[in-house]
Amino acid sequence: MLSKEEILIQEYEDLLDSQADISFTAKELARLLKAYKRSYKQLNKIIKISDKQQDELKEISENLNAKTHKVRSLLDNAEQGFLSFGDDFIIDDEYSKECERLLGTNLEGKDISDVLYTNDETKKHFLKEALLNVVNEKDELIKDAMLSLLPKEVIVNRRAIKVDYKVLNNKTYMIVLTNITKEKILEKKIAKEQEILKMIVIIVSEPTQFYELKDDFEKFSKNKRVFISLNLSAKENLSELYRDIHTFKGSFSQLRMQNCVKELHNLETKLSTVSTRENLINQDLVDILDTSDTDEWLKKDLYVIKEILGIEFFDKQHKIEVDDKFIFNIEDKITYLLQADNQHINTYEDILNEINRARGTTLNHALSIYPKLCQEIASSQEKNLMEFKVVGGEDILTPIHFKPFIKSLIHLFRNAIDHGVEDLETRLILKKNEYASITCNIENNKNNFKIIIEDDGAGIDIEKLKLKVFRANVYTEFELLNMSEAALFELVFIDNLSTNDSITRLSGRGIGMGAVKAEIEKLSGEIEIQSIVGEGSKFILKVPTSTYGNLINIASNNRDNITIEYILSPVVNRATTYLQSDMKINIKNKAEFSYALIDDIQIKEYCSYIHISGLVDVSVCISYDQFLLDKLLNEFNHGHPINDSEVVEYRESISKEVINIIVGNALFNPYDKTVLEITTPCIIKHDELITHNFQQNIAHVVIDTEYGEMQILVGKF
Repeated sequence: MLSKEEILIQEYEDLLDSQADISFTAKELARLLKAYKRSYKQLNKIIKISDKQQDELKEISENLNAKTHKVRSLLDNAEQGFLSFGDDFIIDDEYSKECERLLGTNLEGKDISDVLYTNDETKKHFLKEALLNVVNEKDELIKDAMLSLLPKEVIVNRRAIKVDYKVLNNKTYMIVLTNITKEKILEKKIAKEQEILKMIVIIVSEPTQFYELKDDFEKFSKNKRVFISLNLSAKENLSELYRDIHTFKGSFSQLRMQNCVKELHNLETKLSTVSTRENLINQDLVDILDTSDTDEWLKKDLYVIKEILGIEFFDKQHKIEVDDKFIFNIEDKITYLLQADNQHINTYEDILNEINRARGTTLNHALSIYPKLCQEIASSQEKNLMEFKVVGGEDILTPIHFKPFIKSLIHLFRNAIDHGVEDLETRLILKKNEYASITCNIENNKNNFKIIIEDDGAGIDIEKLKLKVFRANVYTEFELLNMSEAALFELVFIDNLSTNDSITRLSGRGIGMGAVKAEIEKLSGEIEIQSIVGEGSKFILKVPTSTYGNLINIASNNRDNITIEYILSPVVNRATTYLQSDMKINIKNKAEFSYALIDDIQIKEYCSYIHISGLVDVSVCISYDQFLLDKLLNEFNHGHPINDSEVVEYRESISKEVINIIVGNALFNPYDKTVLEITTPCIIKHDELITHNFQQNIAHVVIDTEYGEMQILVGKF
């Protein structure tokens, strides 16, 4: 409704528009003027109020701008990035300068997932899906839990960035970015220094082990081609090379020499890659070794050790090197005096024992490195392990040629933790002690000494093992179904077969257990496995006293008996394994052993010969029934037909090849060829067998197989 003044003004305007004679009374003009004055006053009042409000708004705006500037200044100098985006994931135009330093310029309008994960579509999808789930969740506790699952760190522009997520009320997200690159570099540096410190502590604690490993690896680096025997196939050389590389890797890992571990792991991977080639030749392996700068790998670790311990540590190895032949000569002389002078027998025996102690170390001490190693492996896998010590073996001396066997046990202990011991959560679910148990006991009796390694872990899953073997085409399903439990446990020793689903620096290539078996066979020993799924596994390693005693207790009446026994047992053991496991030939009866004069032994038509020198001087002959030799020939030739004119040549070739494989695997020591050196095999006839002494006995072993006999002779002839 219009006021009186507004009505009067309206009438006045209407009169002016009508162009009629206008006549106002004085009273009407006074009313109109009064209305204008009142309106003017109201207008001025409104103008004054408006001006005041504008001043107030200006002041508020200035204050707000000042505060905004302060807040922006604080955010820009907080060394953190602040930005926001909506449920379309498009970054808003307001963000702090640190965002551009961390993520790049011109961020507004870009998709946040594209900025954080440039080339990873999976992570982009996960981020968006997770954020949408968070914003649609009503329960605050669940929302907080979901936020905690989002990625906390990203790598952008070679920077490590910590990301904190906030959800605002209007379906807007805010993230706070913090550059943690320096912290990550520092953490990595500290971790590296801690590893170096651990390496130094272990090396200082076990200097002898370090010196021996360094020397062994330097010899390996210098004579790498020795590992590739031209008399063996590439596959056979590859298998042996795998074992040695894997053992070296385990030994370096034990000393925390990380560069060597890393490079040896890479070398294993290269060898694994070429192993699938159907046309693999020995030159391929030679090329891989030639291009592997093993000297440089070791030098990098040694440089760090020298920087901390000084060159003096390497100069003071506290070792006196004496030729083993010299020691044997002294022992022979003392043994002769012992036999000739019964009055001083105790004195001579004491001297022999002291010489023995100087040359060797106790079995307990040799294995004492493994409890500490097991703790370190368990810790690296976040598994709890009770501390343990090696029990027994203080009275058993280990000679120098036991070292490869002792070193190979690293695979057994590693597998006990990697395959056997469960993680903490699993052990608690199974109601087991949260601290797993591993024990190592040594027993010594009249017939043998035993190393018993036992764990209370998951045990060996026979069904899983059988599946691996079947898929690897090693045995058929029928053969696996008809195997005894003991034979099934033996499957763990097959090379390139692992129940681990992934390859790590600890295990996964299926090489280690085969190395253990190969080394104990060289000592004429054997491994027995007992295992119950869910309860644990026990490995019983037996070395017969006959071999062990002849090797260590030198006070014997006849040095010839020592050399023959030293060579015969591992050769026979390896021959049996070769026929059964490698050639799949059944053996009817236990190998028959006897001593005989050379003239009383009737060798087969095809007989191969090898001479062994070094610490011993002895020969080995292996002869075959023709049917057995032809079976071996057929296996080597993959069933391809052979011309009649070439059969004799092929038989002789296979005869030499088989003795080379058996004797080489049983006795060859790649680390030191002065211990034993094996000649190239040749074919020999019966009338060429001549003994040094007409009355000298020859060790004679017959292995009876389903295809005929294999005959093994060991002696000086």
